[in-house]
Amino acid sequence: MLTSKNNNTINNNEKPALNAIQIRGLHKSYGSIEVLKGIDLNAKKGDIIAIIGGSGSGKSTLLRCINLLETPSAGDVRIGGETIKMKQTSQGPVPADKHQVRRLRASLAMVFQNFNLWQHMSVLENLIAAPTLVHGMPKVAAIDLAKQLLTRVGLSDKQDSYPAFLSGGQQQRVAIARALAVQPDVMLFDEPTSALDPELVGEVLKVIEDLAREGRTMLLVTHEMKFAREVANHVVFLHQGLIEEQGPPEAIFDNPHSERLKQFIRTVQ
Repeated sequence: MLTSKNNNTINNNEKPALNAIQIRGLHKSYGSIEVLKGIDLNAKKGDIIAIIGGSGSGKSTLLRCINLLETPSAGDVRIGGETIKMKQTSQGPVPADKHQVRRLRASLAMVFQNFNLWQHMSVLENLIAAPTLVHGMPKVAAIDLAKQLLTRVGLSDKQDSYPAFLSGGQQQRVAIARALAVQPDVMLFDEPTSALDPELVGEVLKVIEDLAREGRTMLLVTHEMKFAREVANHVVFLHQGLIEEQGPPEAIFDNPHSERLKQFIRTVQ
């Protein structure tokens, strides 16, 4: 028997974990500027993948292409083994099946840098909106789930508060609870602590770390190298739109091969 990074037990006789996310040859351009230049990446169920790299390396664009907030210019994205269907138009590739996109997006949840909470809604209303309006969950069940999630992120006393009256750390914890409310198969985190004051970073990382221990599949863009080392089971280093190097945290941080990665680690540590 082996023990995984997130403390789940792995049986050597079990079948290999299925891919939750599979990306092949992913490109993304904005006019003449090519941001992603051919990304291949697998995330198996239960993987916690930390994506690191300098500003402008394509980290956030990669996450946004996975859930089609940005449309890839070329390449394939598979979610839960199902390839997102694309078609060519005079304006470039677009999703071919809007119903498929909505269905596959329902299995993903994204937590953004700047919280993206609805300011005119209370915390509780923020959490129940997607489950009731998008997923058809009965309101009573959605409220019960929302209260459980707020307790889980340490904010059970804030359900009637509005985002403007919360600290940045509290808002991000609400955003994580809102993401969990849709019961996603995969969670995407886009630098969830970058907009926080330093003293608030720890409370958000603690929530994410607790989720990692549950064996959730997560792709996490982060500049918190210590956190990436301790929580992720795989680290991807992006440089100028390409994967420069990837591997387990101990290999990436303790024995990097690429000169670019060595320089990056020296800069951030």
